[in-house]
Amino acid sequence: MHAAQTFPHVAALKPWFHSGQHTLQIFDTEEVARTVAARLVSELADVLRQKPYAVLTPSVGRTMVGIFDVLRDQHRNSIDWQRVICVQMDEYAHMPSSDPDSFALTLRRDLVEPLGIGRFIHFYDDEGAAIVSPKQYEEDLYKLGGIDCALHGVGRNSHIGFNEPRQRTRLTGGIVRLSQATRIANGVPYRHGVSLGLGVLRAAQSSILVLLGEHKRDASYQLLFGSSGPHVPVTQLRHCPRVSICLDHAAVPDSLSNHDFRATPRLRMEMPAAIA
Repeated sequence: MHAAQTFPHVAALKPWFHSGQHTLQIFDTEEVARTVAARLVSELADVLRQKPYAVLTPSVGRTMVGIFDVLRDQHRNSIDWQRVICVQMDEYAHMPSSDPDSFALTLRRDLVEPLGIGRFIHFYDDEGAAIVSPKQYEEDLYKLGGIDCALHGVGRNSHIGFNEPRQRTRLTGGIVRLSQATRIANGVPYRHGVSLGLGVLRAAQSSILVLLGEHKRDASYQLLFGSSGPHVPVTQLRHCPRVSICLDHAAVPDSLSNHDFRATPRLRMEMPAAIA
């Protein structure tokens, strides 16, 4: 373990996640996927009770593997997936949707086809040509009513989608240069990506954020307590009407470890049954 890092000023402030419909939960790692999958299905079911379809925008990566597994294994019949529209959040620039490294291929193989999702909107065709321009892609998403539920992993440098830390805020999506940190973390040579912008992502009716592992501890701190700005893209999601944050114990920043969980009903630490 690293030496404890303390942030004495944090306790005197009322963190943003204490207000509104936001929740923060901490679990044993093996419980996170099951809990997040159940929450996602519950939120989609709520949307489908109110309108004909629900728009889901999931990220792709190691954090999502277990969640997608649980959705396939336990929730194939939990809702009418034919009424769900899956909108791809990000992709490597000009990546053919049939390429093994393609996020679109991962979504189609691990989520869209197994669950029978009714419609899948993605950036590129099998040749790597843009189906529509990034601007039109976002406009089409807004025409659908925007995102009902976004499912986010968060980068070590606090990026969401492929929205990397910047000097100035950029709310619109498009082609972006990937940081070296992102390329190393993903183990890829690609220098550019395409992403939905922070504007449409922070307008999502609900955002579920999942951070796992000690290497995400700083990103967790930035999300929960860091100063908001273009240098920390994930803080833009604080603008969402409802944010659900799910951490495993390894991703909990030291400043939160000292937090009084009893002070706020929405802030809960889930303990194993043998301990609780």
